[in-house]
Amino acid sequence: MNSRNTNQKKIILETLIEAKTHPTIDELYKLISEKKVSIGRATLYRNLKKFIEENKIKVIKTKKGLIRYDYNSNHIHYECLNCGEIFDIYDDEFINLLNSRKWNENKKIIDYNFTIYGYCDDCNKKLND
Repeated sequence: MNSRNTNQKKIILETLIEAKTHPTIDELYKLISEKKVSIGRATLYRNLKKFIEENKIKVIKTKKGLIRYDYNSNHIHYECLNCGEIFDIYDDEFINLLNSRKWNENKKIIDYNFTIYGYCDDCNKKLND
């Protein structure tokens, strides 16, 4: 693999790690473009697919049908059913319980993707006013 592809992969992954918004592919492309880096859409799609296969990033399918991407780390997602924003929830106790649970002697959890649904503080306030 040549140096250019390695740099492109690095930039794509770094941009996704920096993004706290769980971007769609179009939003991610825009974030990369704002860095004055030239990466084609085909390259972006190809590398995202590879990162998913390598379990470096997660795909989040929203209730509104959007596909969003997130850097793979130990957390849960909370999606607001009104505005669609996705928030990260870090709950070490829950994650440790999940990882320590014996589901079956022959099964071991290697990945998970949880999304909790509800209303964010702002939308909840608007809905209750």
